[in-house]
Amino acid sequence: MEIELSLLYEVLHTKLPVVGCMMGYIFRFITMCCILVALLSFSLFKKYYLMKQLDMWLTYGLLIWAFVLDIISIVLLISSDWILAAHIQSTKSRFFQKRRWSRAVSQLNFITCYVNDYPSLLREVADFLRIRGLLEDIKGIRCLSSKDFKEDPEWRFIFEEVKELNKFLNSKMTAPSQTVLDTKQVWLYSRERVLQGFTNSNELIKIVEELDYTKSVLTWHIATELCFQGVHQTSTSGNGSKSQREFCKLLSDYMFYLLVMQPAIMAAVSVSWKKVFEETLAETALYVRRSSISNDEDARKKILQLIPNFRNPERDISRSVLFAASELAKQLKKSNSTPWEQMSKVWVHLMCFAAMNCRPYVHAQQPSKGGELLTFVWLLMNHLGLGTHFSSHY
Repeated sequence: MEIELSLLYEVLHTKLPVVGCMMGYIFRFITMCCILVALLSFSLFKKYYLMKQLDMWLTYGLLIWAFVLDIISIVLLISSDWILAAHIQSTKSRFFQKRRWSRAVSQLNFITCYVNDYPSLLREVADFLRIRGLLEDIKGIRCLSSKDFKEDPEWRFIFEEVKELNKFLNSKMTAPSQTVLDTKQVWLYSRERVLQGFTNSNELIKIVEELDYTKSVLTWHIATELCFQGVHQTSTSGNGSKSQREFCKLLSDYMFYLLVMQPAIMAAVSVSWKKVFEETLAETALYVRRSSISNDEDARKKILQLIPNFRNPERDISRSVLFAASELAKQLKKSNSTPWEQMSKVWVHLMCFAAMNCRPYVHAQQPSKGGELLTFVWLLMNHLGLGTHFSSHY
């Protein structure tokens, strides 16, 4: 799929469709010849021009640099995937096996962002100057990091999960003539499928059944972080290995990054996400800011300790999901083993829903920016036929 996205990138974001045809080759040859003729003519007849020494060297520099750029463009054209596909049927040469995606997955974490919060005086000044939004954006950039995405077994896990989701949605086609499900049905059916995999699924459903997509992402993200509380102090944590825990956290931090830092990608599903995030952050501050917090582990522990005793009469009108996240984390940690693998399936479910509701033109823009894991998931879902299950946007 990296090759496929690379081909799409060259069609959408480069001049390859023009310069890669016969007329393109002809014009490229004419352009190079014109530059060479201009360079040679200037070298032979420069003595007839009345110009300063500086002007002469500048002219040489411009002509030589134009020739170098033309050579570079020809090399890039020759190494294009379209040209290689047209002239090389199969090759195992490492020379042509260029890496198309860095496999770096951006990470952003709610707890880390909170622990790295600004002093109260700076926040008050920012509120007075009405630049609090800019301050939050800077904080997000400071907290931003990335992790390498292992092609196997992580990509295999996503592949198998998308295949199972495709089968499950096909089974929900009740009428013989039915070929699509509306987006609301897909959301409910896919959520039902992943939640049924937990041993205490009924309790989990009660917590998340009223949450929309934005609240679900933030709730599961905070709950995933809270489940990491004390995980480093135990030799084993849950029925999953360390790699399963790390993979679950990678997906959690990635989806939170998309929600906060990539609103264009999540625009179709992240309704009122900023208000939800701000109210959740404010409610977190109510419990943690007055305490001495030095690291992420202390923040997780404090939230788990204080939230169960809190009852806010205004909670019904609040958009904060901190309480729901804490309750969800307690349910996930109830047994002796935290179901990291099943939690990873929840994150794949959330990622798939975002991928298919993201406008295609937004996905088309991503290869020019280095690529996104979400775009690969979207392409995989379309290859497996899952994209045909959606009839409208969220």
